[in-house]
Amino acid sequence: LYKGTSQFHLASMPSAPLPPVPSSAFMTLPAASDSVSTLLLQQQMQLKQQSKDSQPSGSSPGNSQQLRLQQLIARVGGQQGQMPAGAMYTGHRAALHSPRAAAAPPVPPPVMEEVEVLLAAASSAWTFDTFALAAATRGHPLSTLTYYLIVKETRLAAEFKLSPTALARYLRAVEAGYKPNPYHNATHAADVLQTLHVMIVNSGMIPHYVDPLTHLAMYLSAAVHDYEHEGSTNDFLINSGHPLAMRYNDRSPMENH
Repeated sequence: LYKGTSQFHLASMPSAPLPPVPSSAFMTLPAASDSVSTLLLQQQMQLKQQSKDSQPSGSSPGNSQQLRLQQLIARVGGQQGQMPAGAMYTGHRAALHSPRAAAAPPVPPPVMEEVEVLLAAASSAWTFDTFALAAATRGHPLSTLTYYLIVKETRLAAEFKLSPTALARYLRAVEAGYKPNPYHNATHAADVLQTLHVMIVNSGMIPHYVDPLTHLAMYLSAAVHDYEHEGSTNDFLINSGHPLAMRYNDRSPMENH
């Protein structure tokens, strides 16, 4: 077969009529939806009926019917090639009649990508924005930063064979102990930890003066330094008879706790 200006023509076709196309063959076509399959079956039945009505007696309808069926398949196949991507498998009928697929909304940057950029800046920036880290980590700046410094930045976890899973659970438990105070909260602890890291690295204390065990102890001390802080001073706790003041006999209750 080759395509002319407006018609399909037969070239070197056998003289014997081609066998009719069974209805089951149309059911196996990769139709975009039920409407396309229904269209094929309806057109096939109309072609057969028209062929019977218009065909002179004694002539063979094989070639004419087969040619018109091939034209139908080619036309429907061309329509399928113009369908929006994914319409063949999703089955949405609206996509078949829409001249243009709906524009997809812009995809926001991945959360992990934003967190990684902030953590990279935390390694050396004096003007680090801890509030941005708190927002990017959905309220977990302390556990995220501490884990990053111990596991990724300094490799202290590998040095002391710490389980990353156990460390992550421990840091989440510490972070959960920080109360939502205006100042003494988990974001404040993360800010103290980041400042400590920049100080000991930029000053040359690491690795010249601080051994690995002291290094790890400094990080953990910064992470827990305001654990379960009540958001008030020691004098207030002592004068108000707070249970922490009673427990530690009025001697620096917050620091001892």
